[in-house]
Amino acid sequence: MAEIDNLNSGRITELERRLRSLEGASPLDNASIGSNGLRVYGGGGITIENGGLSVTGSATISGTLNADGTINMTGLFIASGDVRLNGTVIATGDFNIDGPLLVDGNTSFNGTLNVNGLTTIAGDTTVTGKFVTNGPVNINGLTKITGDTTVTGKMDVNGPLNINGVTTVKGDFRLQGNMNVTGAGKITVGNTVIDPSAANGGLTFSSGGGIGGNGGAVLMRGTSNAGVLAESFASLFAGAYSVDAKPDGVYISNLPTTTQKPNLWADPANGKLYRSTATLT
Repeated sequence: MAEIDNLNSGRITELERRLRSLEGASPLDNASIGSNGLRVYGGGGITIENGGLSVTGSATISGTLNADGTINMTGLFIASGDVRLNGTVIATGDFNIDGPLLVDGNTSFNGTLNVNGLTTIAGDTTVTGKFVTNGPVNINGLTKITGDTTVTGKMDVNGPLNINGVTTVKGDFRLQGNMNVTGAGKITVGNTVIDPSAANGGLTFSSGGGIGGNGGAVLMRGTSNAGVLAESFASLFAGAYSVDAKPDGVYISNLPTTTQKPNLWADPANGKLYRSTATLT
């Protein structure tokens, strides 16, 4: 015989109570997802309102991660692939780069930049502010400085140094090696000029005259045709007249003649010349 349900029994009342509890419940509060995971498909998404997302394990993103707000990272950030930053990047703490850094666009540093390792700059570099280098700097290629440069410490140049403009040295200048002036270059010290084009190289004075050399001879001349010539002998000359000291004696060239009595006497002991007042007999 079939059983007739009694609608007034306690079983029906229990079902009603459970149905009302299910209608007002939040079944995903404090929910857990097992090894089968959670899948969102068909263009759906997960929205977190006034809450947060906590990942204590690992999270894998195989697509695109779009973040329109602020991303705060307090731990280690490791990027094994390429990282592209299209906007402004602000780093308030230490920023360490252990591998190569490639910058294709403009880069501005408003604070201190410390580089402890090898740095290679293959392109143009412009420094408009103060550039301070406390350690050694090796420049192997062409370097152009169009602005002011101040060196307060020691500066060593081991290779050739080419200076095309005016160079001013306000302190002491010490030269331990050779200095060669080629071409039509001159060295001017006050009113004294060392001119390689004068008499095969010579020293000239702004007031006139100078010292020159030619073929082993040294010539010291005044403003006119007067001076001293030293080669295998020494000659004191003025115009067409000269006194020559040669190894075999002293010569006077173009000595004028006179009808006066002789009055010049040479001391045979030392060769000193005297004007004689003795009366000739």
